[in-house]
Amino acid sequence: MIETKQQVAKIVKRWRENLSKPDWYLHLEKDIRDYFLKSPESEIEKRIRWAIYDFVESALENEQIGLGNEGINWDIERKPIRFVVIHHSGTNPDISISRLSGMGLLRLYAPIYLNKKDYPEAFGQSIYSNHWKDNHQVFYAYHWLIRQDGTVERLLEDHHIGWHAGNWAVNCASIGICLAGNYSTKRPTFSMLESIKKILNSYSRVKVIPHCAIKKQTKCPGSWFNHTKLR
Repeated sequence: MIETKQQVAKIVKRWRENLSKPDWYLHLEKDIRDYFLKSPESEIEKRIRWAIYDFVESALENEQIGLGNEGINWDIERKPIRFVVIHHSGTNPDISISRLSGMGLLRLYAPIYLNKKDYPEAFGQSIYSNHWKDNHQVFYAYHWLIRQDGTVERLLEDHHIGWHAGNWAVNCASIGICLAGNYSTKRPTFSMLESIKKILNSYSRVKVIPHCAIKKQTKCPGSWFNHTKLR
């Protein structure tokens, strides 16, 4: 246990020393690939992942991360909305929106900026989302978050592209709705389902699909979707 704590502390120290740099993701590339671009297998890997999440969440809130104030306008490719994609967060249902932002930064944006082959215009540049909430730059994947009591939180505006589907063409033409919690083996609450329906009423002529219909490697948001009428 002591050895595990020391290993976690050593990695967090590395993040503390590099996260304020404009190209921090290049200095921390190995950690990003080891702990965020693949699922952690051992208990120590899980602890390291969540320790980094904790640190990055706090750093985002306190504006201690090297981010760009301007950069690539990813939203320029936004298309008319044709799809609404349903997700679950796969986490504790009380997950904070600041944690969701940190997760998006590490699992979605950092890999793109590391990908010199496919995104040479982004490689080496300060990460920039073009998305802001309460004067803070945010990296949410979804447009809406629904809590277990049915409370709805707006994350991204409709004209923003949410990086949620694992498919850029779908991202450009879709809205992402995320249910807070893990619904792989259970059904969302009645209040959550009612809130989905209310959100859907504000979008016309859209196809409602589960995340797993686009990204075959995932079971998100759970098999309940196939037995539930949302329209």
